[in-house]
Amino acid sequence: MNQREAYERGKENGYAAAEYLDDEQIKAAVENLYQADFISEHGLDKEDLAFAAVMAAWENEKNARSYSPFEFFVHEINMSGNRAAGLWEKYEEGVGVGIHKGVREYLKGA
Repeated sequence: MNQREAYERGKENGYAAAEYLDDEQIKAAVENLYQADFISEHGLDKEDLAFAAVMAAWENEKNARSYSPFEFFVHEINMSGNRAAGLWEKYEEGVGVGIHKGVREYLKGA
């Protein structure tokens, strides 16, 4: 595996994590991120909702790491020796890009 492949895999996984978002997850993320007093006084704008959606999508992606297909991916990266750190860095970068793309699309439909 090379860095481009790790990045693309991360981007796919990040996008998938955002695809599985639902309103309840975003509501829970909003409640975790913002105090009720703040919400009642200032309300939430689109940027607040986007930030909450991104946090919820990262949680989805983190949870997906506990399933078997991801374990094979982990093994492949970890067996790459001294290239592993760079591959993980590119994977995480791709996850972030995929999540942001998926959240933008989710919020357009909301």
